[in-house]
Amino acid sequence: MASDIGFVEFIVDQLFIKPTEAGKSFIENVVEAPPCPGTKSYFLIEDQFADREWISNLIRLTVNELPEPKLKQNRNGRKARKNQNEVSTEFGIDFKDDQE
Repeated sequence: MASDIGFVEFIVDQLFIKPTEAGKSFIENVVEAPPCPGTKSYFLIEDQFADREWISNLIRLTVNELPEPKLKQNRNGRKARKNQNEVSTEFGIDFKDDQE
């Protein structure tokens, strides 16, 4: 099962996080692999995803380094995208900690 958030893919017992410099520094021993054949490599997390605090920190660092997603038109012709508040509600992450 894959997630609908663009910087993260969770497949069976593997978590794939979009590569960033902050994430690379945080992970230390980086392992990269593509989530699906023929796709770009992401950081592969296998051992640490049971540690909620560690994963929360990695996701927070990654989100803070990525640009805001571009607006996409929905079926009604209106532009819509998930913002950090929607993502934080969905995953229980507080992004405000790093912005102070």
